[in-house]
Amino acid sequence: MPLLPFATHIAQLKWSPSRRPLAAPPSLPPTITEQLSIEIYELIIDNIDDTRTLLACSLVCRSWAPRSRCRLSERMVCRTVPLVRYDTTFGFPITCAAVLDDADTPDIIFGSKNGIYRTVSINHTASRLLRIQDVSQIEVLPDADLVLCLAGSSVLTLSLAALLASSAHPTQIWRRVACLAVRRSAAVAEPHRVCVLETSSLSATLKVYDVNVNNNPTGQGAAAAFTQDTPLETIAIRFLSRTEILATLKKGFAVQKGFEITDLSTSHTRALLDSRDPTYQALSVKNCKPITVFRVSHYLACYDKLAFFIGHDGKGLENGPALKWIQILNSESRTWKLCFLILKHVLVTHAALHDRYLFAFCSNCVEVWNIVTFERVQRIIGPYDRLNTEGEEEKITGLSLLSGDIQQISFMDSEM
Repeated sequence: MPLLPFATHIAQLKWSPSRRPLAAPPSLPPTITEQLSIEIYELIIDNIDDTRTLLACSLVCRSWAPRSRCRLSERMVCRTVPLVRYDTTFGFPITCAAVLDDADTPDIIFGSKNGIYRTVSINHTASRLLRIQDVSQIEVLPDADLVLCLAGSSVLTLSLAALLASSAHPTQIWRRVACLAVRRSAAVAEPHRVCVLETSSLSATLKVYDVNVNNNPTGQGAAAAFTQDTPLETIAIRFLSRTEILATLKKGFAVQKGFEITDLSTSHTRALLDSRDPTYQALSVKNCKPITVFRVSHYLACYDKLAFFIGHDGKGLENGPALKWIQILNSESRTWKLCFLILKHVLVTHAALHDRYLFAFCSNCVEVWNIVTFERVQRIIGPYDRLNTEGEEEKITGLSLLSGDIQQISFMDSEM
């Protein structure tokens, strides 16, 4: 049989990112299937190690789809697991959540605009534990029997046992609070650390407290460990380590390149990025919004348009790559380059880090990036909002903006 029809059909099946099938892929023509058996195609597909190529193979024809989709599922890093179904009895959308354990039916405490709720299964109706207004953040320290709740501009403390029994009496210990961050202890005898950002019309102050495991559950026994003034432009805080606090600034590159680090051991405050480094000249864009920073081997600075590594001296790594959320393919150099004008509406609003994977919460999906290979390995479709704080937790909790459900991003055992 001549090979000309075979080559002709292969050329017709050529795939490109701009082409999308409008209907189900057809069966392969007999001129192809008679020459090569399906086992040969499957053997070739099994040796493909590129996600984009596997996606293309899954759209070629019906006989290629099962093996291609099987290989794609093997490359999945994580999946979403529903934890709490939204119920109209909540009255208001869910604003924050905390998972108390990792059992098959996890015990979940979540906050809303009209109270704190609890549920232990997606099939159970949630019960309100405490009626309180404008709950925006919940932090649980089980070994200290302590719950920290940011409600409005006040931080309330509650006994965890009393809260689960619906008999808690909150105590207000910090007022005029804009942000709350918690550093959970890694050692048994080491106290937890809590940082609050207290603001007024003229000043902003960082206050750090040590909370021992045997403290009074009202939180009154928290010992003040550090106090430092910070810029009024601060919009978020988080612990990078036990002795480093990150302050995210509102005006991005216009103020300290968006991030400022305070060393608790020396009381020294510095900008995270060195403005004299020519690496960042191309990034000095007024509307580049800072998101957060993670500390790995170096600092990983995340903005709404990209993320990149910088050294501890504030200078960019030589030939250091960047993770770029907004991308176009340059046909000349065949490399990915950042575009500030095209797809400007697709921006990252939150970020989370787990092991070697960075999760970028966009307006219509969650992108999963491998920070070792600098490749996007997965995309979770659907808008999500981050519910728990920006730590290296084992599991990440998000709110589906389509259904209103609380969902957890669980990692595949084979990948972790």
